[in-house]
Amino acid sequence: MLHEVNTKKDLNDHWRPKPKKKLLKKVSQNLFIDSSTRELVNELTLDECIGLISGRRGLHSAIPWIYRFADYPTRGVARFGIPPIRFTDGPKGVNLGRATCFPVALARGASWDADLEYKIGVAMAKEAVAQGANALGSTCLNIIRHPGWGRSQETYSADSKLLSTMGAALVTGIQSQRVIAVVKHYACNSIENSRFKVNVIIDERALHEVYLPHFKACVDAGAAAFMSAYNRVNGEYCGENKVLLNDILRERFGFKGFVMSDFLLGTRSTAKALNAGLDIEMPQTWYFSRRSIRKAIKCGELEESTVRRAANRVILQLNRFGLLDSNQKRPPISIVGYKAHQQLALESARRSIVLLKNDGMLPFKGIRSLAVIGQLAKHSNLGSEGSTSVKPPFTITLWKGLHQHLRNIKLHFDSGRNPHRAVALAGRCDAALIAAGLKGSDEGEYFLALAGGDRRRLELPDRQIQIIEAVANKNPNTGVVLFGGSAIACGEWRNKISAMMMAWYPGMMGGLAIAEILAGTINPSGRLPLSFPVRTEDLPLFEPEADKVTYDLWHDYRWLDRQCILPAYSFGHGLGYSKIVYQNIATSVKAGDIHLQISVKNTGQYDASEVIQIYLAGDAPGGERVSKELKLFCRENIPAGTERSIELTLPSANLAWFNPELGDWVLEPGRYRLLCGPGVTCLPLEANVILS
Repeated sequence: MLHEVNTKKDLNDHWRPKPKKKLLKKVSQNLFIDSSTRELVNELTLDECIGLISGRRGLHSAIPWIYRFADYPTRGVARFGIPPIRFTDGPKGVNLGRATCFPVALARGASWDADLEYKIGVAMAKEAVAQGANALGSTCLNIIRHPGWGRSQETYSADSKLLSTMGAALVTGIQSQRVIAVVKHYACNSIENSRFKVNVIIDERALHEVYLPHFKACVDAGAAAFMSAYNRVNGEYCGENKVLLNDILRERFGFKGFVMSDFLLGTRSTAKALNAGLDIEMPQTWYFSRRSIRKAIKCGELEESTVRRAANRVILQLNRFGLLDSNQKRPPISIVGYKAHQQLALESARRSIVLLKNDGMLPFKGIRSLAVIGQLAKHSNLGSEGSTSVKPPFTITLWKGLHQHLRNIKLHFDSGRNPHRAVALAGRCDAALIAAGLKGSDEGEYFLALAGGDRRRLELPDRQIQIIEAVANKNPNTGVVLFGGSAIACGEWRNKISAMMMAWYPGMMGGLAIAEILAGTINPSGRLPLSFPVRTEDLPLFEPEADKVTYDLWHDYRWLDRQCILPAYSFGHGLGYSKIVYQNIATSVKAGDIHLQISVKNTGQYDASEVIQIYLAGDAPGGERVSKELKLFCRENIPAGTERSIELTLPSANLAWFNPELGDWVLEPGRYRLLCGPGVTCLPLEANVILS
C-alpha cells in the first residue's frame, strides 16, 4: 500500500452531520454575507460557539514524530451541519499519508513561476481533502531576513515581491479546490530558536514596505485564514497583537477570514487574544476553553458577542467553500501521491535548480566515467521534519537519478569519509561530481536541540570543503551539487571547481531532475530567490537566541548594495545553456499604469526559459530608498535563435513608499528609473518614467 489512512473514529473520516435544513439553505445561498451566517450563529449556544474556535487534539499530537498521522480539528456542531475546521500542514506537500513531496518552498521560489505554483497548490489541496482535511497550512510567507533562519526552506524568498506573487498563486490554487488556505506565520517571524520569546522591534515603514506586503497580496487573492506567529512585535505577542490582527489585517487590508493561533504557545491569553482578533486556539484548548471564556465574560473582560464574532468568521469561511454541505464528495484516496502529481514535482524540481557556475563542464559531453562523491548523493534529502514532514511513496536520490538518466556513463561512488580514497577515485574518472551541503536535521523547525533550528554559520562543514578542494586539485573537471534549505556561503573553494548547482531539497523526484540538467536534456532555468554570500560576516548580524531584535529596510541584496559588498552569487542569478541578450526597453504611462516593452534574444542553441526582472533604482522620489528594489518579473520561454518582444504592465502605485508621518503610502511626482535584466547585479536595460 502506498497510502496510509488513519480510520479512527475521532478523525471523523465519515463525519455526516444532521443539518437544520432551513437555516442551512439560507446560509448556502448567501456566500460572503455576514448577516446570513450571523443568523445561524445566533441559534448556537455559547458552548457551541466556543467549540468552533477551540482545537481538540491533545498535546502529544504536536510531537514532531507523530505530527503527520492525523489532521487537527476544532469542534463542529452536528445539529446544525457545521463541520469542524480540519487543519493539516505543510509547505512542501500534505503532512498526511504517502503524499507527493514537492521541492521545498524556497526551491519553488527559485523557479519564479507563479503558474506552476498555482498547479502545485491545486495538487496539494486535492491530496489534503482526499484525506479528510479542509484547511491547509502550506503558504508560509515570512521574509528571509537572514539565510541562517532555520525555516527559510518553508518560504519563497528574501524579497517581498517574489513572496507576494508566489504566495498568492499557491493560495489561489489551494482554494480552487474548496480547501481553506491558512497563510502563516503572521508576522515578522524570521528566527526559529527563540521564536517563543523574541520581541521584534520594527518601525512602521519597514513593517509595511518589507514585512507585510506579501500578506496583503494573499488577502487580495482571497485567503480565507491566517495563522499568527509565536513571536512578539513591538512588545505584543502576535496572537494578541491588536495592531497586527485588527488595525492592519482587518481594517487596513480588509481581511474577512479567521485567524488561528500557531500551535501550543501561539495563544497566551483568553480575553486579550479574542479582543485583539485571534479566532481559533490550536491544537487543543487552554485559553479558549469553556471555563476560561465563561470566566472572562463573567469578569467583564470579554463580551459574549466577541466569541460569537469569532465563531461567525469561521462559519462564514466554511460556508464560502461549500463545507456546510454534508453531501460534498471527496476526491478518491488514490489521488494522494499519484503519477500526475509526481510529474508535477519533477517539473518543479527542473525549474527550481539553479546553475550557479559553469566553466564549460556542463552539460556532460564525451564523459565515459564519473566519480560521484559524498553521502548526500544516496541520501533521501527532503528537508526538515515536524510541520513540514512529508512521506512520499518513494524518493529518487541523486544516485538513483544518475543511474536512470546517464545510462552511457559508468558511475563510481565513494562516500567521501576517506578523503584519500575519494581523491584517488576522482583521478581515475573523466569527471567528478561532489554532493555537498546540508540535510534536514541540520536546519529547520527547532526541536529542543534534537534537530533543526537556525544556523549561526553559512559555510559548508570544513570536511566538505577539504574534499572539494582536494578532488578539484586532482581532477579539474569537478562539479558540485549543493543541497540545503537556504543560502550557503561560497568562499574561495568555488573558484577551484568547474561547475556548481544549487539543488535545494528538491523533493521526491529531485535526483532525476539533477541528472537531466547534467546531461543537457533540460536547460537549467532556476534563479536565486536570495543572495549567496562569500562568507557569513558579509550579512547582518544574526543571533538565534536573541530576546530582542530590530528589523529595518536592510537585508539581503538591499544590505549588500548599501554596504558595497559583492556576494558570491547575487539575488536573481542563474545560468543556463543558452545566452539571452537584452536588447531594448521602451515605456509609456497610461491611466496610472506603466507599460513596458522589452526585447530579448536567445542567441544559443538551447530553448530557454528566462526570468526577466524589473527593479526600481534607488534615486526615486520619496524617503530614503534602497538602491534597487524588485518591482516586477515574468518567466518567458524563448526558443533557440529567436527574438521576443515582451509586454508588461506595472501599476504606478507600486512605486509608492510608505510615509510614516502620514501613516500611508505616498506616490510622489518625479522621475523614476527602471532597470531590467536577469538579476540584481546584471541590469543592462534602463528606462526613465516621469510621473506627474
